[in-house]
Amino acid sequence: MVDFLVIGSYNIVTYKNTFPLIKDRIIRIGWNRIGEFSDGSRFGNIVWFSTVGGGIPPELLLKKDCDIDNLDRFDNYDAININKIEEIPDGYYGEIGVPVTFLERWNPEQFELIGLLTDNKGDGEYFFNGTKTYVDEKHRNRKSGVVNGKMLFDKLLIKKKN
Repeated sequence: MVDFLVIGSYNIVTYKNTFPLIKDRIIRIGWNRIGEFSDGSRFGNIVWFSTVGGGIPPELLLKKDCDIDNLDRFDNYDAININKIEEIPDGYYGEIGVPVTFLERWNPEQFELIGLLTDNKGDGEYFFNGTKTYVDEKHRNRKSGVVNGKMLFDKLLIKKKN
């Protein structure tokens, strides 16, 4: 494979041809975002994608004062849902759904990246669909993350290593 460095939309991390390469650490995401280009254009979701070196982010400090029994669980998948990376609980070793922006801070020595909870992005070992869950008329049978009847964006599925 030829090494590359590309600037692109964060949204491509959920693509069926991209996510497996990120999970297997073939492609890495830069630690910073590109906020403004020289022509004055501003974007909030632009990052670096690369096959070139790069280190491993430091381990995340996990939330120690967390009542694990009261965390939201997905209605249609057996995992807890965390909406902010800073709220990942310490001492929990089950599957956790986190925002895709977790990839910027993913330390593979601390967390296993299991896959992506998503609607029909692809088949295979990296993509998981929840059970069909009625959300509303527009999203009748949602299979990506649903919590308390509310549809969520795609979520990464992670698991803390022992």
